[in-house]
Amino acid sequence: MKKAISSIGISIVIVLVVFTSCGSSNKKQSQLTPGPQVIENKEFDQDTLPDKPHFKFTVDDTFYKIDSTEIKVYYSSSDATIRIDAGANETGRLSIVIDNLRNLPGLRGNGWKGANIIQPGADTVSSQPTVTFYKNLGIVSSWNNLDNGFNQAAPKQDGSLYIYGIQRMGERNFLIKGRIQTRVLKNKYESSAGEFNRDHTISGSFVVRFEDYWLKL
Repeated sequence: MKKAISSIGISIVIVLVVFTSCGSSNKKQSQLTPGPQVIENKEFDQDTLPDKPHFKFTVDDTFYKIDSTEIKVYYSSSDATIRIDAGANETGRLSIVIDNLRNLPGLRGNGWKGANIIQPGADTVSSQPTVTFYKNLGIVSSWNNLDNGFNQAAPKQDGSLYIYGIQRMGERNFLIKGRIQTRVLKNKYESSAGEFNRDHTISGSFVVRFEDYWLKL
């Protein structure tokens, strides 16, 4: 009988030790400083966007719906890219660059390399961000998804953009669709922006019509 009681007592002690250990471990984990938040990149493999033109995006909790008169599209035949500028600096402007136009639909990362962009004082091709946000906070400040001003990171295939494709709407008219899901980084050179100088989460979608004489699909 004493042996049975002793066995039960030992079991209770073991359970208490394990429970205390787990609780202590969980408490320590909860006290650790959390790492940087990672944005989950979605596979937008189905085009559910209407053909009706629009450009809308959210910067953190601020929603922007850009009028078509404030959208400009630039095609560069030399490096095969399309840049879309949407919005105004006074309120907030988003600039996105789409490279590798012949490989659509598909994801785009947080950077791209163009043959026309050479690093100053070097012969190497410079990486450029795919998404940049501009805002006038006394002066025009900018934040992008590749460079925080300290060191330029190598581009990652993180799905910052998903481009569904380019449709020809006439001899010189086109329609391009896509989604945005990225983070622009705190910029060490934008200290004058005050509290706004921090990382920002940006998401949105666009359907843009444009005219170009040189684009060939």
